[in-house]
Amino acid sequence: FSFGYDNEARSNNDIPNRFVVSAVWQPSVPSGLSKSAAGRAIFGGWTIAPIFVAQSGNVFSAATSGTPAFAISGGLPGSGACGRNLFYPRNSFRQPRIINLDLRISRRFRFTESTNLELLAEGFNVFNRFQVTGINFTQYSISGRALTFQPAFGSVFSAGNSIYRERQVQLAARFHF
Repeated sequence: FSFGYDNEARSNNDIPNRFVVSAVWQPSVPSGLSKSAAGRAIFGGWTIAPIFVAQSGNVFSAATSGTPAFAISGGLPGSGACGRNLFYPRNSFRQPRIINLDLRISRRFRFTESTNLELLAEGFNVFNRFQVTGINFTQYSISGRALTFQPAFGSVFSAGNSIYRERQVQLAARFHF
């Protein structure tokens, strides 16, 4: 069953706006301190590496759950087929956007030309922004002949996944030889 506009609907991977910028900055020792061994020891060897992501939210379709009267199986058609609400095109709704900043700061201490110790601090979701990754997509439930609107439609049921989580900080040390 199709209303004819399914082939023109959004893809499951539709993210029309995505901006990602990353940088690696190794600041130089201030010119007044570069001649001093203490100045080089304090201000040299730093690396700052941020990654910023801003993107449109993921798409989702309105769905209908339950089993109609005299149906063989669940879903609006009663055949166990897709429970997508047929009143809207596929993927016609969008989750909130994602904005995230990860940051790495490291300091390298050189012992010889080939050996050094690197101390690292990494922060993920530095501003601890609430990242919506799951939306309640059940718009209607059907039981027998009754079709009932679900007021929780479009509400958040999960935030964070393996990529976008609550703020996390990790510390590390690496010895290079």
